[in-house]
Amino acid sequence: MNISPSIRTQGRGQCAYVSTVSCTESQYKREYAVFARSGSNEAEEFTLKLSPDHLEDLVTAFRKTNSRKGCNTLDYCLERMQAQGIVTEEAYDGAKENFDSFQRYRIKGFEDLSKANTIEVKEKITQGTALIGNFRITTDYYRLGPDDIYNIPKDAVYETNIMGQVCSHCVVILGYGVTPEGLSYYIFQNSYGPLWGKDGFGRIACDCLKHLYCPSL
Repeated sequence: MNISPSIRTQGRGQCAYVSTVSCTESQYKREYAVFARSGSNEAEEFTLKLSPDHLEDLVTAFRKTNSRKGCNTLDYCLERMQAQGIVTEEAYDGAKENFDSFQRYRIKGFEDLSKANTIEVKEKITQGTALIGNFRITTDYYRLGPDDIYNIPKDAVYETNIMGQVCSHCVVILGYGVTPEGLSYYIFQNSYGPLWGKDGFGRIACDCLKHLYCPSL
């Protein structure tokens, strides 16, 4: 069973929404794969495409009256996925005014693995659990080649927004590895389309992640 989410091409500033939605999709596909293996008949692959636009609209509406200092967009995304849930792309784009009648897909909760050791994280990945990673963006990030590993040096120059804040990015963590030189890295699915990196995937040094979340169904 292929439990990886579909590769998407995000809109401007949509990485947190796309990563949260893609990770949730993968969790549902994994649950279905486990269920299918327990049956006597081989089932077709479970496909699911949730709506990042629905999640973005929920977060935007919530932040208008519940904005909290120190809470980033990814935190809001995970909270709305738990509290409200979202519908599929087809339901949200096609029904619009009547999408509330469609099934909502939620998560039960999420765990912050930012301070967990890499052994625990790798065990989750080995079990087929998709994670959401967040990292800061340096000027070198946009020059990454398909076989490069994103690693942030001590003297890194960071990209900043118009307010002078350091830019960050969210991705789906789906694998891991170690270079011959001993550098541990995670394999991530980006949201820049299939032409970015190596078929839409890249690698990042483990200690470069700022946040690492594990949603659960």
